[in-house]
Amino acid sequence: VVEGRVRATDEVGNVSGWSDSVSTRIDARGPEITRIEPLEPAPGQPVRTKDTRPTWRWSGIDNFGPIIGSGVSHYIVTLGDEWPLQTTGASFRPSYNLAEGEHVLKVKAVDNVGNVGPEVTFAVVIVDTTAPPAPNMPRANAIGSTIQNPTGDSTPRWTWTQAANPDPDGDFDHYNVYLDNLPAVNVGTAREYTPNFPLSHGRHVLQVTSVDDLGNESLKSAQGEVWIDLIAPNAPRMNPMPAWSRPKSITFFWSAADDDLAVTYQFQYRGNEDSWITVPLALEGQLWPVDASGYPDGTVLEGRVRAVRSDARSPAS
Repeated sequence: VVEGRVRATDEVGNVSGWSDSVSTRIDARGPEITRIEPLEPAPGQPVRTKDTRPTWRWSGIDNFGPIIGSGVSHYIVTLGDEWPLQTTGASFRPSYNLAEGEHVLKVKAVDNVGNVGPEVTFAVVIVDTTAPPAPNMPRANAIGSTIQNPTGDSTPRWTWTQAANPDPDGDFDHYNVYLDNLPAVNVGTAREYTPNFPLSHGRHVLQVTSVDDLGNESLKSAQGEVWIDLIAPNAPRMNPMPAWSRPKSITFFWSAADDDLAVTYQFQYRGNEDSWITVPLALEGQLWPVDASGYPDGTVLEGRVRAVRSDARSPAS
């Protein structure tokens, strides 16, 4: 602290008393910056972010132990090769989206008498908004090259393969799956998914995305679909027969079964309430001829049919 005072002397030597003193404090040291964020995850390592407008924060100090400075007036901020700018706040967020790649921010503080402190360089910030490639289309109930679709399994297992170059940046983290219109489910790095609840009868669609460690998410894969078939076909109806027939080839006809999917038919016949004889074929048509030439006079010939899918059978007609 430097002080000064004054007194007056006239021409015959009379001297006045001393004036009140005034003082000023010498401030010869510029303020210092302490970085708050971002900080290196490890010494020398950059900070990665998908935020194209990241925020840098710091604090400025102009008091050093017992020495009290004049206080911070403002900060000079330089981002990369851009012109420096002044701000009184202790943070900086660019007003525009930064390009992908490395960005370096430097800050120095200026006190109220014009001393400029040392410039501080923050950790290198790498802006990364590039997502991994999307996985290939998921397949439900795949066994080798065979896909069981439709299926009667209400908790089908989907599997998928990764893209040709699944992790070009080395930052892949996990897969998200999207089942129908449900929210995303993180399944980790496993390339398979089985729902933990039974799916309803009907069509269901699954899509998969790849997500990196910053949360950048790829486009959704092509839709992998499965038809869950839990409802048996309605029983077909046998067409009426004449009360009497000659012992020759007698053809039984029936109506088409009502179902969401294609069906085949299983036909049985018998004479005089003997055991049913099953035709050993999956019939696609709606008729079957029975040779009645071997049946004696008065035999009652019956026929019945049911619709068959790979996973369900209708009641017999």
